[in-house]
Amino acid sequence: MPRITTIKYENGDYRLTGHAGRDLAFAVLNDHYCDNRSCDIQVALNDADCPFTAAYLLSGATECETVNLLWEAYRFNGKPINLSEPADWDTWVAYHKTHGVECECGSFTYGDGFWMPSTCENCGHDLPTTEDDE
Repeated sequence: MPRITTIKYENGDYRLTGHAGRDLAFAVLNDHYCDNRSCDIQVALNDADCPFTAAYLLSGATECETVNLLWEAYRFNGKPINLSEPADWDTWVAYHKTHGVECECGSFTYGDGFWMPSTCENCGHDLPTTEDDE
C-alpha cells in the first residue's frame, strides 16, 4: 500500500519524520507562530514540550491547514493521531497548574522554572502574586 511521505502545505513541502510529536510541532509552528506568554498554544508547544496538546488547542481555536494535512497523512498511513485526547495532556495540565497565573480578565500568562509573570500579556493588568494569595 502506498504511504504519504511528504505533505504539500502553503509554504512548500514537508517531509514527514515518522515522529508524530516532531511533525505536529512543525505543523503548529507553521499554522500559528507567536511569542505571547498568554498564548496557551505557544506555551504548550515551546515551554511545556506538549505538541499534541498544542495541536489540539490550535485545532479548537482556528483553522489549521498544516495540522489537518499532517493528521490526514498519519491517518492514511495507518498511524492515526488522536487530537481529541492528546497524549501529552497530563504533562500540559501539570505545567499549566505550576506556571500559569490567572488574570482578572480570565486569561493566563505563563512563567517558567525561573520567573513568574507580574503583568498579564493579554490585557496588561498587574497579576496577583503569591503574597496576594496569602
